[in-house]
Amino acid sequence: MHYSCCWTDLQEIILPQWIYLGYLALGYCHDLVSVTTRQTNPMDIDNDSFSEETYEKATLYVREGCVDIYRSKEGWKNFVHIVEMDSTAISTPNADNKPFDVYDMNGRKVRAAATTLDDLPKGLFIINGKKVIR
Repeated sequence: MHYSCCWTDLQEIILPQWIYLGYLALGYCHDLVSVTTRQTNPMDIDNDSFSEETYEKATLYVREGCVDIYRSKEGWKNFVHIVEMDSTAISTPNADNKPFDVYDMNGRKVRAAATTLDDLPKGLFIINGKKVIR
């Protein structure tokens, strides 16, 4: 079965630690400018997991010490801009550690004043106006 992202206005995405991106998984998200991943040793992904525009203009944010790993992995190495972040910067959707409200994709508040995503089920949420995958 083939699933792909069709959010044409999606600009930022935070990928969970365990994810596999197949053919065109985010290939139709041409407006992405920021992709953040938590994986320290990612598996190869399809070269078409992201659009050519994303590979060229978006910044891939990776954990500290992982830039060379991503530059050597199939699919990930297509990103022109790969930037290292310290591990605390991508552990939650808010780098300043202030509580945040979590909404589902229907706009319903599912958590008020959250400080982590750990106790939420896997899925897609809106946090601080950005779509976040857990």
